[in-house]
Amino acid sequence: MKGCMHVFSIGPIQFKNRVVLAPMAGVCNPAFRLIAKEFGAGLVCAEMVNDKAILSKNDRTMKMLYVDEREKPMSLQIFGGNSETLVRAAEYVDQYTNADIIDINMGGGKIRTRLNETESRDEIVEILTDYVDKVERREKEKLAAKAG
Repeated sequence: MKGCMHVFSIGPIQFKNRVVLAPMAGVCNPAFRLIAKEFGAGLVCAEMVNDKAILSKNDRTMKMLYVDEREKPMSLQIFGGNSETLVRAAEYVDQYTNADIIDINMGGGKIRTRLNETESRDEIVEILTDYVDKVERREKEKLAAKAG
């Protein structure tokens, strides 16, 4: 087990372990994230929020951006359709929340298709990292465990 005890970090943010609570829609509210922290999670993530809902200051979305100090370090995940709205939403999250990390979801399905129609992922990451300090210049790593 000694070989698995490397420091886990994203940019300048270090975590006490590699246990991460994934951003689950309808599940990862502040109460659930605090429970995960109490049970030892090194990083907790809020559920994914839409960039346009942030920009329109949708009531439900604004509540989803709340970060309790006891949750830290904490990541807020946003998704959207183009660099302009993603940058503006990420700037809002950067300025008006105390999240440590802004995770830009450019995963699969409809999100990925819309992004490919307008701009490449690299172009969007470049623009975001120029404007927002909490967005790291690093692709999201996905680790999958396969049953034997």
